[in-house]
Amino acid sequence: MEKGAVSMHTIFIAAASSAFVFSLTLIVILHFNRGTYYAKIRVHNLFRKQLKNERKQKERKKNIKNTNRLSLKKNLLNRLYTELSLAGIKLKAEEFMIIWLISAFLPALIAFIIGADLIVSIAFMIIGVIVPYFFMKRLKAKRLALFEQQLSDALIIMGNCLKSGLSFQQSVNSIANEMPEPISKEFARVAKEVQLGITLEKALENMIERLNSKDLMLLVAAVLIQRQVGGNLSDILDGISDTIRDRLKIKASIKVLTATGRTSGMVVGLMPAFLLLILMLINPSYIRSFFESQLGIILLSIACGLEIIGFLAVNKIVNIKF
Repeated sequence: MEKGAVSMHTIFIAAASSAFVFSLTLIVILHFNRGTYYAKIRVHNLFRKQLKNERKQKERKKNIKNTNRLSLKKNLLNRLYTELSLAGIKLKAEEFMIIWLISAFLPALIAFIIGADLIVSIAFMIIGVIVPYFFMKRLKAKRLALFEQQLSDALIIMGNCLKSGLSFQQSVNSIANEMPEPISKEFARVAKEVQLGITLEKALENMIERLNSKDLMLLVAAVLIQRQVGGNLSDILDGISDTIRDRLKIKASIKVLTATGRTSGMVVGLMPAFLLLILMLINPSYIRSFFESQLGIILLSIACGLEIIGFLAVNKIVNIKF
């Protein structure tokens, strides 16, 4: 018991001595460094405003970067929403992005889990990325073609409304209520923007940005000029309607004459990519040699570049401007 008590007493004395020495050392260090400490305080007080300004500038730059990222993300989502609206797909941009990601990664992941080759999974991923985008673009092209076909009839209705004493905005509402989609939806959007406080000129310019139609540009240009300098808008619309009909006839004739070239270009251009995907699915070991060797990667890069050049050349030939 005495030995245990002595040992506990010795430990207590050692701990107290260590704490005393540590405290004494700390006091001595602070005493000799008090000049440096007070100097730092004076320097800090002297440059306090400058430090605050620098901190504010850093925070402002950081906020600008975050704002730019958010605005870029918002612009991309708005653009995707516009594309979906023009294609007639009733989905939000976020919902389409989720479906797009699922179609790209889910089949590839399932193929990889069940033991398929990595080349097969990559092929499924490529197909999943391409198909939703191609489907959306195809629907958009069909709806824009239908819009341009309906535009000449819409101009006749607008001209009749103006001749009967209605205003141009009322004629826009008539098209939105009486004609079928897609033209009724686009003119209804113009009418809705005007009701929300946007000027009619700005609403028409927004419609041009969405649709990018040359025939629509003729209509909007005529309306804007007439609102500035005056004139008989109904006669102008009748003339534009005849012009659009003639343009549609010329476009149909050009489409017939260039059908062979466009079909040949699509077949020749898509056949190598289609064959590559088929071989990646049915014989991945044959395609793996292209990805594992440096020469194979170089050959694939050259082939991809030649494909792009050929597509652009054929598109330049068959895409006749008028």
